[in-house]
Amino acid sequence: MIIRIFLLLSLLYSNAIFAKETDMMSYIDDLLKRSFAILKQPDGPTKIQQIKSTLKSNMDTNWMAKFVAGRSVNNTKPDVLSRYFTVYSEYVVQCYADALTKYNGHDVKITEVQKIDTQFSIVKTLIINTIKDTKISIDYLVETINNRYYVCDITAEGISMINTQKSEFANIIINGGLEVLTKALEYKLNND
Repeated sequence: MIIRIFLLLSLLYSNAIFAKETDMMSYIDDLLKRSFAILKQPDGPTKIQQIKSTLKSNMDTNWMAKFVAGRSVNNTKPDVLSRYFTVYSEYVVQCYADALTKYNGHDVKITEVQKIDTQFSIVKTLIINTIKDTKISIDYLVETINNRYYVCDITAEGISMINTQKSEFANIIINGGLEVLTKALEYKLNND
C-alpha cells in the first residue's frame, strides 16, 4: 500500500513539474514571438518603447541589480539603493533592447527547460537564421514568483549578461560604492 501511495505521489509530482515546464516554455515562446513581432515593425521611437515596455514587464530587474551589486546592497543607504535600482533597471532594459534588435527575422526553437530549484529554471533556445544558416544558443534564466515568470538573465553562446555586468562593475563598486556606479550608469544611458 505504501508503495502505491509513493508511486501515485511521484506521478502527481512529475505531472506538476511537466506542467510547470510546459507553462514556462509557453511563456518564453510567447515572449519571444511578441518581441520578434515588435522587431518586424518599422524602426522608430514607438518600436523601441514597445520593446522596452515588454522587457520591463517580463524582467526582475531588482533581483538582477542585487545580483550585480553583491554584498554592497547590505551597507548602502536606502535612498542610494532605490536610485541604483531605478537606474540599473533603465540601463539593463536598454542593453537588452539593443541586443534584441540584432535578432530580427530569426526563428526560435525552445530546446529544453532545466529546473535549478523551486524558484529558478533555465529555458534553452536556439535562434536560427535560415538565410545565413547559423544558430545561436540563447538561455534564459527564469524566476518564478507567485506563479508568474520573470527573466533574470540572458546567456548568449555561454556568456551571461549579468555575470558580465557583475565583473565589469566590480571595481567601480569596490572603489566608490553603488552611488558611483549609479552615476556611471546614468552617464552611459545619457551618452550612448
